[in-house]
Amino acid sequence: MKLLLWSIFPVTVLLALLLVFRRPLWLATLMASLLTWIIGTRVFLLDIPRTFDGIERGLQYAWRIGTILVAALLFSDVVRKRGSLTSLDRVIRDLAPEPSMQVVLVAYFFASFLECAAGFGTPALLMAPVLVSLGFSPVQSAVWPLLGSVAIIPFGAMGVPTVIGFEGYAIQPITENLAPLMFVLAFLIPSGLIYRVQKDRLGWNYSAFLSRMPMAILSGIFLATGFLAFSGWGPELCGICASVIGTILILSVLALRARHEGREFSVDWIKIAPFWTVAIALLASRLGARYGGWPNVSPAVILAVVSGVFIGTSRGLTKQFPTILKKLFKSSVRPLVTLVLICVFVQWAQLSGMIEAIAWPFRNRAFSFLAPFLGAFGTLSAGSSTISNMLLAPIQSANATVLGLPVFEALALQGMGSAIGVMISPPTLLGVATVLGLKDGERLLLRKNFWPCIILLAWTGVLGVFLGSR
Repeated sequence: MKLLLWSIFPVTVLLALLLVFRRPLWLATLMASLLTWIIGTRVFLLDIPRTFDGIERGLQYAWRIGTILVAALLFSDVVRKRGSLTSLDRVIRDLAPEPSMQVVLVAYFFASFLECAAGFGTPALLMAPVLVSLGFSPVQSAVWPLLGSVAIIPFGAMGVPTVIGFEGYAIQPITENLAPLMFVLAFLIPSGLIYRVQKDRLGWNYSAFLSRMPMAILSGIFLATGFLAFSGWGPELCGICASVIGTILILSVLALRARHEGREFSVDWIKIAPFWTVAIALLASRLGARYGGWPNVSPAVILAVVSGVFIGTSRGLTKQFPTILKKLFKSSVRPLVTLVLICVFVQWAQLSGMIEAIAWPFRNRAFSFLAPFLGAFGTLSAGSSTISNMLLAPIQSANATVLGLPVFEALALQGMGSAIGVMISPPTLLGVATVLGLKDGERLLLRKNFWPCIILLAWTGVLGVFLGSR
């Protein structure tokens, strides 16, 4: 019990500083890091070599995420100055005049595709500015893509959270157990998004909400059924096939409805070229790396190269290039420092054994319900669904074995819980808040996402209990 209390103390301080005392993330993380190091050296296994190893690993992980963040900031500035954001905004408005359907299209379908093609927080980084352009508030625009893409995260980045996160285990049984969980959440999320739009943007109206349910149900069917249909193809292809086919189907329905209602729409493919260029490049790089022996290219490289090409081919942007770089540097420094603090804190907690100490008490009769919460805690602590799976899969597997529960169902609950935890992952919240220019916005986003995250985890836990009792 003492080890458990010592283990949760730094995370408790972090959350208290953010949610109760409303301190900025960099300060909360600095305090949590210092506490983790002190407790880790005094109570756990964090000696001097592990301390420096944690700093090294933290810097490596911060580099990986930080480069994506900086590249996303550059890309967002380029599409805004080039007018591409305005053109995409016009196309979306023509296809879906209702604000609720705009959110479903951008935060659910487009974000899910980007999650499968790129992962690493890219959906929120790229889709949040699109929602702001459509007239939604920055906070709403940051929260909704995180909710909309959460169901597909286990198969994100061509299955990295599952394939890498559960390395050493049989992947196909995990995929087949994940598919029903992902199906239920993906089916319900469009209704949840429409509810939030109706309540936060339009004002609650029960009749208006019910009138939008057919499109919500149709959206859920288009994407969610793909998880069941393609689960036999493995996590690498299941998510990307489901998201691509689902997006094509919903765009076709919206286009047919627009023509039926006599609304004209046109797409300026040249003007929105940065968006479809990035989408194709991300998809091609992932497929090529997985099946063609290509080098694994980071989304940061693709975003930076595409941004550079369009800067170089636009005379106006070429002249503004020094200003763009100056703005990029100014907006990146503080988030990058905060990101380093987060990543070092995570590595120290992992290397000291604190996370394992927190995990063992979950071995009880409520395990099937609590397993997703442990996965989400791993993501909150580690900043990554993949790392949460790598770290906690042995513990979840051991707990299931001792309790006589199916191991692959336990690992699927871990994978789904770690995916939901991305909604409150500090690096993810920091990135999207930085792209939208929300000063200390990660604290506000954590407050906004906390209870929706708990609800989704509880729902997943109930599904886990139901599946475990079959």
